[in-house]
Amino acid sequence: MLIKLLKYDIISTARMILPIYSVFIIINLVSTLTNSLYVSQTLDESPADIVALLLWLLAFMCICFLPLLTVIILFYDFYQSMVGLRGYITHTLPVSARKIMLSKTITAVIWAAVALILLAGAICLIAAQPISSTLMVEIYVDTLDDLVALFSSPHLMVLLVLELWLSLIVDTMLWFAAVSLAACFNKHRPFLSIVFYIVLDIIFQQIIVTVLLLVNSDNYTMAMFITIFEYLIISAAAILISSRLFGRWTNLQ
Repeated sequence: MLIKLLKYDIISTARMILPIYSVFIIINLVSTLTNSLYVSQTLDESPADIVALLLWLLAFMCICFLPLLTVIILFYDFYQSMVGLRGYITHTLPVSARKIMLSKTITAVIWAAVALILLAGAICLIAAQPISSTLMVEIYVDTLDDLVALFSSPHLMVLLVLELWLSLIVDTMLWFAAVSLAACFNKHRPFLSIVFYIVLDIIFQQIIVTVLLLVNSDNYTMAMFITIFEYLIISAAAILISSRLFGRWTNLQ
């Protein structure tokens, strides 16, 4: 039954996520192609340079917003399937709330990994684009020095990718927990979901910052290990909250 739930959740979220990911890929490819073909070799701020720069900035903005859109879609699908229009069908299935949450969690983990792969590919495309415009040069000079130091350490890169992946998962799990708390009320569930998410996010962010301050480690690797461990704990806690609350809420119905 878990396989069937997982297949349904992936298909349900794919209907909204895949079009956005397709647009993301197209924008980045067009930006790369435009910069490769039409950007001049001199820093003369020509119309072609300006168009290429605008496309570059659009691609950069897509990179910034892709994780956010992924989390929003996962939250929306979770809300609709648990307390929204499809909620009644979900809770009449002959399966426990724990398995439903496990399916939702695995789906979120999969899409977070796909989003991370797309982000990595888009960043590589942007980094490979010719730097002609003066503004492009300024943007790259400000950021590349820091990135070179980070990329020179393979283990730091692995930890960074893992941390980014878990941060997407944690954010999604917090939304799931917020919806679960809002489901305990009969009215204003969308608004309460947002309120509970903000409260949970503030609480867990304070916990992360407090632990890092208490450890007071100047070792960047150790700080990343601690953050990753905290992300795992927070994700597990959010999943447990969602499973317990929805299990009780379903039984009450």
